[in-house]
Amino acid sequence: MQRQPCDRLGAVGDHQEASVHLLCAAARVWARLSRLPLAEAARAAGARVQVAVGHPFDDNLPLPTVPGTDVDPTVTSVSDLTRERFPAVADDMRTRWIPACFGVAHALPAVAALRRAWRADRPDLVLYDPANPGAAVVANELGIPAILFSVFHYFPPMLDLPAVTRRALEHPDVDPWRQLPEATKPRPYIDPMPAALQAGPIADHPDVIRIRTVPWEDPLTEPVALPHRRLARPLVYVTFGTVVGTAELLREVILEAAQIGDVIASTGPTVRRAQLGNLPDNVAVHRFVPTRTVMEAADLVVHHGGMGTTLAD
Repeated sequence: MQRQPCDRLGAVGDHQEASVHLLCAAARVWARLSRLPLAEAARAAGARVQVAVGHPFDDNLPLPTVPGTDVDPTVTSVSDLTRERFPAVADDMRTRWIPACFGVAHALPAVAALRRAWRADRPDLVLYDPANPGAAVVANELGIPAILFSVFHYFPPMLDLPAVTRRALEHPDVDPWRQLPEATKPRPYIDPMPAALQAGPIADHPDVIRIRTVPWEDPLTEPVALPHRRLARPLVYVTFGTVVGTAELLREVILEAAQIGDVIASTGPTVRRAQLGNLPDNVAVHRFVPTRTVMEAADLVVHHGGMGTTLAD
């Protein structure tokens, strides 16, 4: 069944005595900030809104934040924690990585942080990322309604992650990829994927809220000077998002793109400009760019297929 966002979210917001305290629990990835326009709209409608995040977003968003994880990415990464705790994950990355990484290594530090935050300041409603099952688990513990806000294709293994996290809390010695009893599907499920791109079996889900994608951009991102459009010379935007990609790969693609047009490239938080070496004069490199502005001007976008970039396109 598919419904409009106002059917459920509006009902939660029908509080006359006080404003609703809405908590958005995001995974620590830039693409996961796609729910911020909804959060900002909720605040404009009178709700008190917070975002549970970790570095580098803490205190760097246009909404108040609370600590969403105990992992410090400047010390270690969730990927490293996953490989250290579960070396056998390498034997079958296809089936083991998701429950090991997102269901345990990422989730347990989130559970610890969110228990502290929400016991001190309990929200009325939680919107959570499917890659952040710790938020669903803590909300359930505290009796807080929680709604899953997806950012990618309907993918049933991600929907089972709260059950993986609960089992890890109760039975820490059990491998996270061990089969679980059939889990209850989260209801409702907010789906921002355009129907033409939705490849998962979403028709099987009993309660879907369709929502139009509205890309979020940091208002503090510096504007990008678009190159003067020379006759018959296209503008190419190159980005590998904020999770994948290396300096070597980015440099290789930039050099290829520079042969056919003027290039604007964004490196994200992990690649430094100095790592790219000398580049042609028709290449402009930025850490972040106002995505929509650049995409509207570009003739070609070369990217990694990440949901943040795909949904913004």
